[in-house]
Amino acid sequence: MMQDALKKEQSAAELLALDHKEAVSKLTSRAPELVKQLQATPGALIELAKQIEALEPLPLVPELPAETPYPTEALLGMDGAVFEISDRLKVSPALVGQCALGLANGIIQGLADIVKPANPNPKPTSLFLLAGAESGEGKTLVDDILSSRLHELSIEKDLSYQAKREDYELCLKAYHCEVKKIENQKEIDQADREQAFRELAKPVPPMNPRLKASDVTIEGLARQYREGCTRLSLMTDEGALLFSNHALQNERRSAVMGRLCKLWDGGQWDIDRGAQENNFSLIGRRLSTSISTQPAILREIMGDSLAVNQGFIPRFLVAMPDSRIHERQMINIQWGSLPAIREYWQKLSELYDITPTTRTDHPLILNPRKLTLTAEATRLYEAYGNQCFKKAAGQLAPVRAMAMKAEDNLLRIAATLTLWNEHSAGAINSESVEAAAHLMDYYLTEGLRIADFSSELSDDSDLSMAADLLKWAKANGFYLVYSRMLTRCAPRRAMRTVKTIEKLMHTLIEHGQAVRLEDKPVIEGKPRKKAWLITS
Repeated sequence: MMQDALKKEQSAAELLALDHKEAVSKLTSRAPELVKQLQATPGALIELAKQIEALEPLPLVPELPAETPYPTEALLGMDGAVFEISDRLKVSPALVGQCALGLANGIIQGLADIVKPANPNPKPTSLFLLAGAESGEGKTLVDDILSSRLHELSIEKDLSYQAKREDYELCLKAYHCEVKKIENQKEIDQADREQAFRELAKPVPPMNPRLKASDVTIEGLARQYREGCTRLSLMTDEGALLFSNHALQNERRSAVMGRLCKLWDGGQWDIDRGAQENNFSLIGRRLSTSISTQPAILREIMGDSLAVNQGFIPRFLVAMPDSRIHERQMINIQWGSLPAIREYWQKLSELYDITPTTRTDHPLILNPRKLTLTAEATRLYEAYGNQCFKKAAGQLAPVRAMAMKAEDNLLRIAATLTLWNEHSAGAINSESVEAAAHLMDYYLTEGLRIADFSSELSDDSDLSMAADLLKWAKANGFYLVYSRMLTRCAPRRAMRTVKTIEKLMHTLIEHGQAVRLEDKPVIEGKPRKKAWLITS
């Protein structure tokens, strides 16, 4: 009763100070002139104080939408192993699926090419896989589990290769000795010398069974191909080595991306280095990738206009699964005791035991068998491709280039699944195409999700510009702002239009960082139709 009586005797300004202390303090320190104006209308002043108190400031950063569920069941014949590892280790199914698919494709890419309908040139089955995941999400452990048997076999094959390589080195030395001998024979004429050179066959390096690329520079890849590798898989959980080092960050980045695109396409790779011995062509080589990198790096390259417009990033199947590190747990398990894991190891070993076929005139130029499509598989493939073309002009417009590559990647996934389940298959079946379509839907949805999020992080996004405007206003003590002032003085030229200012200030209001002032407050001696109070 006494408190109510006291309140009745107090002025509106005194009541405001009593009931809304924090808001009054903020208003008095940031907009004293506004407080004086509104004291004549206490109701408006109290309403403004209530608005300020009701604000819940939100950071001016975009929120990444939840990931799309990974269609593990679409990994025909691999799904059991993927489920077991993901469930027991609490690792994202997408990361496990990427690894399982990447290991299989790294081998299969050297065994078969695809004959696409209406295209006379067979295409590789190679896949470029790219995932964004923080350190500790389990990618390395997953790779160790899935590739453990393959690692054992590769050691055996490498020992056999080293013996053949030593023989080759001896033959090469003998060859060079014979060349010098012919060059130094003074008693023979030019015709005999030319004939002697023609009869002298230069030894060819033995095929290197290595599957994983040990060097992420373009020069390193070229060297490994030239020295006997026919198929390589760039598998690493240190994607920053590729995307953040000099390989893709200097003036040669366009050329490097072009080389990698050509390998994905299966085209000829010509090397010109000045000296004749450094000039050569690489034909019939294959490259796949299964790369994991930091989410921030993935977002950066997804927003890289050169990488996108040149077709480099659109060739990748990208994923950025939600973190599950809080679910991770230590377990003690013998993976070989699980039937699904043993089956994966067995199929991977069987594929690795198949020697890739090469051209009869050169043992290091791959000549993979040609996979066609069954009639039903062709129908499904064409329907999916037409659907992607339409969506590229609509809902998939932000990842249009990815959508245009989807039909190609669909067949590469389908070919991998077909040969995984039947090594000797001569045609891609409809079941594999249907499963591949589910996987492609996932990758396109993920690509769109990451691209949209990356665009919101860009310097010219509404959130970024609103954050810059807020930072500038607070740094200069401009807590009471109006439209004409901001169109003259905003920190970026791109902000200095009435429409843009309205949009950015609306963004600040939505994020609880500002309120709009009504009734044309007088600022700098004039009533302002569009004015705002910075509250954060």
